[in-house]
Amino acid sequence: MKKIFLLSVVAFLFLNAEAQTTIVKRIQYDVQIKGEAQNEPISLNNITASTRLDFLNSLLESVKKGETKTYSLHHVNSVPVYTELKKDVVLEQFNFEKEYVIQLPNPMGDPDDPFDVIDTIITEMIEITSIRISHIRFIERWEEDANGFIVKTIESFAPIFIDSISKWNIETNNYELTPNMIPLFWVKEIGMKKASWTINMLSETQIRNEVSDSNWFVSNVEPPYRIKWMSRVFENTKTGKVKAYNYYDSITSLSQGAVDSAFFYYIDVFVYDDELWEENLVSVKYEIQPSEIIKLMFYEIWIIDSKKGFRKEVVAYAPKYLSNEEIEWGLFWIKNQPNSP
Repeated sequence: MKKIFLLSVVAFLFLNAEAQTTIVKRIQYDVQIKGEAQNEPISLNNITASTRLDFLNSLLESVKKGETKTYSLHHVNSVPVYTELKKDVVLEQFNFEKEYVIQLPNPMGDPDDPFDVIDTIITEMIEITSIRISHIRFIERWEEDANGFIVKTIESFAPIFIDSISKWNIETNNYELTPNMIPLFWVKEIGMKKASWTINMLSETQIRNEVSDSNWFVSNVEPPYRIKWMSRVFENTKTGKVKAYNYYDSITSLSQGAVDSAFFYYIDVFVYDDELWEENLVSVKYEIQPSEIIKLMFYEIWIIDSKKGFRKEVVAYAPKYLSNEEIEWGLFWIKNQPNSP
């Protein structure tokens, strides 16, 4: 009886492993949750203000109470290493010391010379509240199930606030403010006793990034996997196995002819005519390659509750490519669930 049970477990694990194909074993990326249209129900890179603040206030309060464990994160050979933060260290995270560099008149210099100045550092303590948090940084595993649907598994996430740091610009010969995205802490499991949010999220994720080997997972799906994955997406839509929808309204299904034409665009090039000794402007048809997909637009449902934690359901996604004119264009939407709206 035990042998039959063990064989059944092994068979289940084997079949389940076969059903799931790894797209990327680890990807780290930021999602903006505080956009310009803060009160619209579904808008790009934004969660409505009331829902966003309710979730963040609850999360930060549970962290301060010690209900939700938090971690610092560093990488060793591209492998994430989490270190649990002690309560006193966690509380210190909510107070951020900000430094400003300003130029003041040189007290030992010429008072009539406006350029005789010295750099002065000013320090200010800032309390980090939910209002200041504008992004969430995720570390996830992406897989493709037997139906070709994307499955995201969240390993951890970090609330992000943006600080502006002063950097010297050689060209302008002056200090300039540069945005610096800082993770407040990392969370692996939500410890809130009462948590229940369902959020419709429309966001954009970079999947092609020219990064160093040590940071291969930052906004990047490694080329061999990304190209194979996008090649499958291209093939499935071209053959009609997967239905494509208009990128601009996401409702209208595209005819096969419209799908085929979506993979092409025209570029204007000058061609030299040897006989006439002149250049002529000619439109050349260019076919988009799977390797040129740089981003994915995701429409997701974020489900956050005290029992199952933080998880995502991908409703639909849209590949985006970079044209020869360095302009980003969306191809089409693909439903990621059989009953997606």
